[in-house]
Amino acid sequence: MQLGGVSVLQYSLSVGGDDARSDVSFASFKAPFLTRWSNLVYTVLEPQMVVDHERADKVGMTLEGEVGRFLNRDLAIWGRTGLGLFGDNLPQIYNWKLEVGVRFFLK
Repeated sequence: MQLGGVSVLQYSLSVGGDDARSDVSFASFKAPFLTRWSNLVYTVLEPQMVVDHERADKVGMTLEGEVGRFLNRDLAIWGRTGLGLFGDNLPQIYNWKLEVGVRFFLK
């Protein structure tokens, strides 16, 4: 079993656009925890915190989990689910989600 992860701090800001759309100014921090269980199976646990500066610095948080399996060295299948922990009045925070997919790795 191997553990790992790289934290990501991101800031998003709108610099122009349509008056019909609201401005964007928020910071997000992701801290994923990757676990490799074998050569073929991995899991990811990824909490994300968001601070929305356009909405009086309100804070929200999501938690996502992913399970993936490599079919060969170029192809993997995965499933990811997530839920909003708090801050559901923010546009960046969802109630829940479910994704499935296929990854093809180019060399």
